[in-house]
Parts: sequence; C-alpha cells; structure tokens
Amino acid sequence: MKSDNINRNEKFYSNFYKNVNFLSFKKSFYTSNNYIKSLGYSKTLFDKKVVLEIGAGSGRIFFSLVKNSYLKKIKKYIVSEPSNGLDYIRKNCKTKKVYFKKKKF
Repeated sequence: MKSDNINRNEKFYSNFYKNVNFLSFKKSFYTSNNYIKSLGYSKTLFDKKVVLEIGAGSGRIFFSLVKNSYLKKIKKYIVSEPSNGLDYIRKNCKTKKVYFKKKKF
C-alpha cells in the first residue's frame, strides 16, 4: 500500500512540473535577486562549499541562484528530486559542478 502512494505522488509531481505553474522558474517572483537576498543569501555564501538541495522541483531556486551569480565559486551542488522535474533541471543546466540524484524522500 505504501508503495502505491509513493508511485502516485511521483506521477503527480512528474506531471505537475511538465506544466508551467506558480513554481516554474519563468513565472515566479521568487526568482528575483531581491527575493534571494531577502532570504539572507550573499554572493559568497556558497563559495567553496558543497550544497545539497532536497526537493528541487523544477529548479526554481537552483536556476535563480545560477542566474544571479550565487554559484560561481561553488565546490559542488547536488540537486535531489524524486519527480521528472529533475530531468528538466538536468536538461537545462549549463553550470559545472552540479550533480543530480533522483531520490524518493
């Protein structure tokens, strides 16, 4: 029974991220540099660090950090997501030192 719930959730989120929605990078006001700064992030926060993003969805936060130059000196950035949103991130990622893990939580 638990496996059925996991499969349903994975299918739901995989279909969810295929559509442009409020969590999409291109549609969200959460992607602005002002919003990222409001979270307390600085341009040097991730310098020489390994970062694990769990539940990356379609990459809204990841692509925002890239776009606003927060990951220029990253040691390693690991993107973890159980849905097909990870495939979208992988396909559109042009940043080095990024690793992808399709994992169920």
